[in-house]
Amino acid sequence: MAATLMGGVAAGLSALVGGVAVAVPGTVFALLLALHARFAPSAGFFLLGEAVKVVATVVLLIAAVKVLGEPVWLALLAGIAFMAKAGWLSFVFSMRGNHGSFWARTHSL
Repeated sequence: MAATLMGGVAAGLSALVGGVAVAVPGTVFALLLALHARFAPSAGFFLLGEAVKVVATVVLLIAAVKVLGEPVWLALLAGIAFMAKAGWLSFVFSMRGNHGSFWARTHSL
């Protein structure tokens, strides 16, 4: 939304495509891990899944550049960065609840 407001429709579309290229493989990998959780997946399974996720992300980005023609690179990279860090946002928001805000807690060493 911010990319569209600041850079127009082409920037918004580029940011959306960059985010989707990261979110889709990550979501598929997370679902596969959840499905295999009861079988205690090995480190090799996790490593293979991460490798497939990275390759799928690169393939989706290459396909996006072919489809879009010339994307707005800054917006595309911003979409990638935002979605790559979205997991941390879900962690922070999940720490809220009955115990108060994550940031309001005192942490001792």
